[in-house]
Amino acid sequence: MTQTANADTLTPAQLSSYLARIGFKSASNDASAALPTLETLERVQHLQLHSIPYENLSLHWRMPEAIGGAACSLAPADLVEKMCLGGTRGGYCLELNGLLARALRALGFQVTVCTAAVVYDAAVESNSNTQRSEAENEDAEDDLSSALEAQAWPTHTLLLVSSTAMEDSYLVDIGLAKYSLTEPILIQDKALGAGIMGKQFRLRLATNPSDADPTWILQIKTPSDPSVPWKSYYRFSATAADPAAVDQINTWMSRAPESLTPQVPFATMLIAGIGQVSIMGTEVEIRKGPSDVERWKIADVDEELEREMKQWFGVAGFRDGGVVRVRVRETPAPAW
Repeated sequence: MTQTANADTLTPAQLSSYLARIGFKSASNDASAALPTLETLERVQHLQLHSIPYENLSLHWRMPEAIGGAACSLAPADLVEKMCLGGTRGGYCLELNGLLARALRALGFQVTVCTAAVVYDAAVESNSNTQRSEAENEDAEDDLSSALEAQAWPTHTLLLVSSTAMEDSYLVDIGLAKYSLTEPILIQDKALGAGIMGKQFRLRLATNPSDADPTWILQIKTPSDPSVPWKSYYRFSATAADPAAVDQINTWMSRAPESLTPQVPFATMLIAGIGQVSIMGTEVEIRKGPSDVERWKIADVDEELEREMKQWFGVAGFRDGGVVRVRVRETPAPAW
């Protein structure tokens, strides 16, 4: 029987397969004996980003009986089977952060899975943003207000990680595709962190810290223009997510016409010595730096895409076993 999302850790055998997939070894050459330190957390986060791609292919190629429900299982055994034992697949945000959360718990960390409402405006990438003074750019209090007021349903998960070997708690999120965090961020107002290809992140406490459940906002700044202000990406509270709510998000991302999941097949990963490789629809992009980008088109999303996915990410088999091609917006929309 398939487990639900509330199974909270990996078995020793599952942990071993996960650590083998990401290439983790401890100083004693016994990966499972690694201490739950900040250094271990940083290494695991770095290695997963460079070994397991973000990809949404299960949302686009599914067994016919899965079209009316969630496309992906969040059960630990299924996550390990897909991304570790098979050795070739990745996953989308709920799968990647779900696998990481359970692996970190098995390594001795305390992990709280929280839901987040994405309030990000893609215009942050544009140079047409309103210019601000240095002080305004530093605080961006008006953006905090708009992020608090934005009407957005939580559709993402993130991890808050601590341990007896660490003095503080940290935000970890490897499920944001091109915007994933490359290092843990200290849970503290105005704490800074790094993202892929020069992106910067900042954590803001957006409500009174004396509140029973204060709201935090993760902000982003891209390297395309230093004058672009901090922009709010998502808001969250430190309350542990209800596993049933996470399962509902998974079903919503699989079926709803309003789903934020890319409406075309998509995959991305950091590849050592190359940079960030991304495939979206019929376009392949290799980003060696913030302004060093190579792009080309593939001829056929149904045939050539499979070769490109295998070449760059080792991803294979997503079109096997009787699956059919669907587009997210074409799947039956339930009454939410």
